[in-house]
Amino acid sequence: MSRRTCGNTFGPGRTRKLQPLGRRGPPSNIGIHGNPDPDNFEVLENLRFENIDILDHREPQVSAQGCIALNPGDGNLIRDVRCDNIRVEDIRWGQLVQMRVTYMPKWNTAPGRGIENVYIKDLTYTGTHAGTSLLLGLDGDHLIKDVTFENLVANGRVIRDSGASRPGTWPRTACPCSPTSTFTTSASSPPRRPRLCNRRRPAPASSSGDAGADHTPLTPATSGSVASTSSSTAVSKAPYGEVRGHPSPRSLDGLPSRYPPTLLPIQNSPEPLGAPMSTVTAIVDLDIEGPTISRHLYGHFAEHLGRCVYGGFWVGEDSTIPNEGGIRLDVVQALRALNIPNLRWPGGCFADEYHWKDGIGPRDQRPRMVNTHWGDVEESNHFGTHEFMALCELLGTEPYISGNVGSGTVQEMSEWVEYLTRDGDSPMARLRRANGRDEPWRVKFWGIGNETWGCGGNMRAEYSADLARQYATYCRDHGDNKLYRIASGATGDDYKWTRTLMEQINCFGCEATPRTFFQGISVHHYTMSGTWEAKGSATDFDTDDYYRTMASAQRIDRILTGHSTVMDIYDPGRRVGLVLDEWGTWWDVEPGTNPGFLFQQNTLRDALVASTHFDIFHKHAARLYMANIAQTVNVLQAMLLTDGDALVLTPTYHVFEMNKGHQDATSLAVHLRTEDARRRVGDAELDTLSASASIKDGTVLISVSNLDAEEPVEVTLDLRGGAVGEPTARLLTADRLQVHNSPDSPEAVVPRPFDGVKPTGQGLVLTLPPHSFITVQAPVARTH
Repeated sequence: MSRRTCGNTFGPGRTRKLQPLGRRGPPSNIGIHGNPDPDNFEVLENLRFENIDILDHREPQVSAQGCIALNPGDGNLIRDVRCDNIRVEDIRWGQLVQMRVTYMPKWNTAPGRGIENVYIKDLTYTGTHAGTSLLLGLDGDHLIKDVTFENLVANGRVIRDSGASRPGTWPRTACPCSPTSTFTTSASSPPRRPRLCNRRRPAPASSSGDAGADHTPLTPATSGSVASTSSSTAVSKAPYGEVRGHPSPRSLDGLPSRYPPTLLPIQNSPEPLGAPMSTVTAIVDLDIEGPTISRHLYGHFAEHLGRCVYGGFWVGEDSTIPNEGGIRLDVVQALRALNIPNLRWPGGCFADEYHWKDGIGPRDQRPRMVNTHWGDVEESNHFGTHEFMALCELLGTEPYISGNVGSGTVQEMSEWVEYLTRDGDSPMARLRRANGRDEPWRVKFWGIGNETWGCGGNMRAEYSADLARQYATYCRDHGDNKLYRIASGATGDDYKWTRTLMEQINCFGCEATPRTFFQGISVHHYTMSGTWEAKGSATDFDTDDYYRTMASAQRIDRILTGHSTVMDIYDPGRRVGLVLDEWGTWWDVEPGTNPGFLFQQNTLRDALVASTHFDIFHKHAARLYMANIAQTVNVLQAMLLTDGDALVLTPTYHVFEMNKGHQDATSLAVHLRTEDARRRVGDAELDTLSASASIKDGTVLISVSNLDAEEPVEVTLDLRGGAVGEPTARLLTADRLQVHNSPDSPEAVVPRPFDGVKPTGQGLVLTLPPHSFITVQAPVARTH
């Protein structure tokens, strides 16, 4: 059942009470339509919702996804709303709260006037998939005022805000009640370190005053005030008055008011949460299907860096190592077993100093260059466009080419597209034929630059966005080869960069098709246990290092949520994809190796980083279209390590292989019923159990990771909406986290059959050893 009650209210309102109805329906979408006559704009007032259970909330319409959704349009004013005793078990698509002053020209004749005096009491949430709640005023004249939350509880923890100061207005913001962790504030006021929306368990009273409180206001003081809190009840009241601190009420961040301000991350509460539980129930609804998990989330990356290309993919035609046209065949064979969907090339930072015409024609006549980014070594250009396309054909994968924006030209990239994809007669098509290839290739994915904020040109976001539009204009579709252009995006949680790019599609808050300058926006995020200056060792680490690493890995959930929230504002139809085309672990290089080659070993810890990332990727499948691990061979978190003619499959390789059944499968939400499978790691909170599920061709695939370094966990898979047949399972673990594969010990960490999955009345039960990853497959018979 989707929910117990629902309601749609249009036009003038009086007091309304909703009681449990026991039926499906959309969220309460209040006030979006009304009287279009400016002389007769309407007021919806005295609305009351009480005693509502929402078991599984799924609303695909992005502009109306809140379980509590107030969206006035057509001149409507909503005021005096009370919500009491609302219980939300999980959210598949949507948020707890969405309050949006609406103006969509396709549907409205005028903007809504605003939202005033909303009181939400005893709102509880017990799930794991909620998106960021939103409070979105339209501009300085159409505001949200006076919203109070009392006793807002997420997974047993009271969410508080007892800061002494607040913004004078939130004309457009992410809601403080979000169980996920992003918040929007005006950039015209210098932000402090945010600590709003702290997810915490009730703490014992202390003699120092507030029980365990550690609050920092989001912005400098204004006329607002926030009520005090206790250890068991939180009351937050945010006054929303006139815009203060801006030159005019129609200006925000120095931009027209339709642009949203910057997103800032929210930190979690500081107190420890106790030891992990020994039992966890994971609810999987087999009959409630989510978005498709794009196969491109399992993409790869090959840069001219260290021994990734030369010595990894490429050994040359004269090598004694078996090869086809110089391409190493044992590498091809190993990667074909992963069904890799795409391969990104030639970089990375190298892409922005690579000129593609230097890599075509007879190899002995190709000019050489110095790879200044990576090791300051000579680049022969023997592996160029034709060699890369031959590799993709051997792998059965789609090419993803990253163009040179940093040191190249628009013409150079335009001609590369023409060279590869144009049939018929043209200068570049003739040049391709002269180099031995008559038919054009199909190349869908094109990156417009790489890390233009850094090694790709050290650009400002605005300048990079302008270049993305310019380059995209001249990267044309030739024939039926339709391009998927990916603009160089942000690093980590730089949401302003994504906002700047999304402004280029000219689709703020509308349902129209975005401008087709680009179809994707990239983001990069790496995992490490230390800092960029001291990342930590790949193999010499302790348990504390391990937990810091896993907390860093899970941070990708918050990062993807933040970027998706920005993109949802401009592109509610989700026509522009988010592309995480660099991710993975980054450690200090192995002793005795070239520091510029980024060679590192790969342990069981790296495998668990990968499995955790995939669970998060599956959760974000509605927006996240592609992800590319860095990198495929001999660099960073590699699939394969080569040593002469030896080839080693890393633990990360095995996670990709065990999870390949998720590619292009239909996602299924997994609800973890536990409050204590968490631990405090510095300022972060680590979930020590991670899981995801999908269904394809009548088979369910469930992936589960026990991230606890020392304790096993009993997991009950509560399978609802279908009956499953005999399960099969494989387990990846080792006696120590530091174990890795090598030429002398190539199978130290490999998946093995696991016969410990037992049927129960609820579904299946299994016990996972510490630091382990398992996949469980079973045929499904639907019950209706």
